[in-house]
Amino acid sequence: MDEWKRVVRWNESRFLIHHVDGRVRVRLLPGEQLLPSCTAGHTQADGGSIMLWGTFSCVALGPVVMVEQTMKATNYLNIIVDQFPTGNGIFQQDNAPFYKARTVLEWFEENTEFHLMSWPPNSTDLNLMEHIWDVMEWQLRAQTPPYVNISKLCMTAA
Repeated sequence: MDEWKRVVRWNESRFLIHHVDGRVRVRLLPGEQLLPSCTAGHTQADGGSIMLWGTFSCVALGPVVMVEQTMKATNYLNIIVDQFPTGNGIFQQDNAPFYKARTVLEWFEENTEFHLMSWPPNSTDLNLMEHIWDVMEWQLRAQTPPYVNISKLCMTAA
């Protein structure tokens, strides 16, 4: 039980201004494609998005860090060094490519004060941080009026 109390879970998630991230597929009956109730507006370029990285442990929620562009091995290592200078804990990360990059694995081998929890392949649903991202997504969707641009979303996330 004492070991589980030392586990720090972290993960990243992308939040979109508009919920649509790709195609929307619907099943229409013949002749329905032009009915107003069967059409939806479209926003060019999805309105923007932000990438957030966050962490929590048994003790507390940790920082939420805004990631410029997409998460890469170098961004990830910079966040670890900035947010966890002493390494104190057992760290749970999933199998995202930047977590498994050679530079990241070598860094963790050199910095032995950081202990990584082994992680089974294809098991991202085991990371409890995913549930925190879901709550944040629900709160984003519940905003009235909705965020109109990425600047407003970034100010809220910061």
